[in-house]
Amino acid sequence: MLRRCAAPLPLFRNSPASVAEPFSSAKSALPGEVLPLAGPQKKPLRIIARIVLTVGLLVVLFWQVRWKDVWIVVVSLDTSPLLWACLLWIPTQYFQFAKWNMLAREAGAGVSRQDIHRGYWVGFTLGLITPGRIGQFGRALALHNCSLSRAFGLTVIERAYTAITINSFGLLALVMLPILGWLPPFARPGPFVQSACIVAGTALLILGIFPRSLHAPLIRLARHLPLREKIEKALAVLQSASPRQGIVLILLSIGALAASLMQFVLLIRAAGTDIPMWSGMLAGVLTFFIKGALPISLGSLGVGEWTAVYCFTGLGTQASVAVAASLLLFTINVFIPSLIGLPFIHTLRVPHWPTSKSSSVS
Repeated sequence: MLRRCAAPLPLFRNSPASVAEPFSSAKSALPGEVLPLAGPQKKPLRIIARIVLTVGLLVVLFWQVRWKDVWIVVVSLDTSPLLWACLLWIPTQYFQFAKWNMLAREAGAGVSRQDIHRGYWVGFTLGLITPGRIGQFGRALALHNCSLSRAFGLTVIERAYTAITINSFGLLALVMLPILGWLPPFARPGPFVQSACIVAGTALLILGIFPRSLHAPLIRLARHLPLREKIEKALAVLQSASPRQGIVLILLSIGALAASLMQFVLLIRAAGTDIPMWSGMLAGVLTFFIKGALPISLGSLGVGEWTAVYCFTGLGTQASVAVAASLLLFTINVFIPSLIGLPFIHTLRVPHWPTSKSSSVS
């Protein structure tokens, strides 16, 4: 039997009873609850199309950037910066897990530490096989003995802070990189666009510091997701969140992002291209920003490499080096964690599809 962790201190305090009740009732806490998902399951043809698209992107990529050149870069890497890049895997995962753990404990007192750990790793596994890694929302399925809708809502919040951090610094990078000598592959943004990027990037960070302001945009997002009615109830917890809690979530997100960007720069340096750390990190976050806006391939494979080429060649990096660094970063931070989560797939909760509109939770 799994050891149950002690009841956590409430992250979002002073929640009204009308908000807390739907998540704490015995009916919604049943592991086998029947949940009315929105729409049918994904058709196999859609999955096949994503696989074909991903393979096609990689084929075209290696047609323009010869795979032999990429392989030569990989086998000739300098071991010292490569080792540091691998060691930075630890803080990258630590900050991400700390953020997930902070929110997952709020799913309910019955959620075990083992479930939280399994949920973290299995999120990478699910994200690897979905466009834009949207499968990471499936971490909620690893949390047992709690309301699935509340767990899913908290997962949406966790993913939202990751998106806020990347999008905020991605917009700011568009302004700061040209000042540092970066040669953009597109027209340099004018004063109006630069001002808009600064305002939008700063506004996103402020949005994360004040979690209550996230309620309305996340509610709009939830309306396009499965379990939308229950997620809307789960997200109501944001209405009682404090700026202090928002700051902690933002800092954890920034910590994970910074460690990952340092890995990116070190992998490029390992290939013999000595780019400045600060400019390289900005080019890296711009890569993540553009890649996140194009969730068309499985695990963002192919798209991430294309964007790395466009963002890092402006710093004098060869295309083969940018592709090799992007693929290595994907292997270290996504593929390896997905292998760790693979054995936990069978522990996930499987929501049951109601046979009719009259189906009720039993």
